[in-house]
Amino acid sequence: MKHVIALLLALIPCIALADDIVPDSTVNGIGPNGLRLIINSFTVNSQTLYIQGIPQGGPFARPAQLVYTVQNVSGRPLSLGLQGNRVSVGICHEVTNAGGLSVFAANGIIQLQNLPSYRARALQMIADHGMLSGTLEFNGENCRPSDMRGVNSVPVNMTFIVDAGDQLLTVPLYTEARPTIHGD
Repeated sequence: MKHVIALLLALIPCIALADDIVPDSTVNGIGPNGLRLIINSFTVNSQTLYIQGIPQGGPFARPAQLVYTVQNVSGRPLSLGLQGNRVSVGICHEVTNAGGLSVFAANGIIQLQNLPSYRARALQMIADHGMLSGTLEFNGENCRPSDMRGVNSVPVNMTFIVDAGDQLLTVPLYTEARPTIHGD
């Protein structure tokens, strides 16, 4: 009888530790409250070509640029990426270049789901309470300064891909940005 009680007492801490390692609220800890999105700047540009001081046609659009910071406040390290077709800043929606987090199209997300080794290389690890800054450039033809005139703020929607070990989660975040407009 003493051996059975000793065995049970020895197993109780192991059961408690197992609950601590994989808590029931794992997904909730990674939800919208687990990540914080900060917009540093949003710039929309156009430029007119001048030759010897004479304008050559109308202004042409340059890529709009969003500079952001994402902070991990989930309580554990997370590996992150961005879902490309779910990133928009006002009317700007086609990401053409990215720095910081990798941006994945639908076929890239399928690879992330099916190949854990690819997931480990492609997603960016952010420590608990760590921050990562990045830049997104948007197709200038879809995001012109003339479309932003008189606008004080624009909605920013970004969907993050989060590696939760055996599954990928998508965490949509929303905030607002104040556009800076250069050009015509």
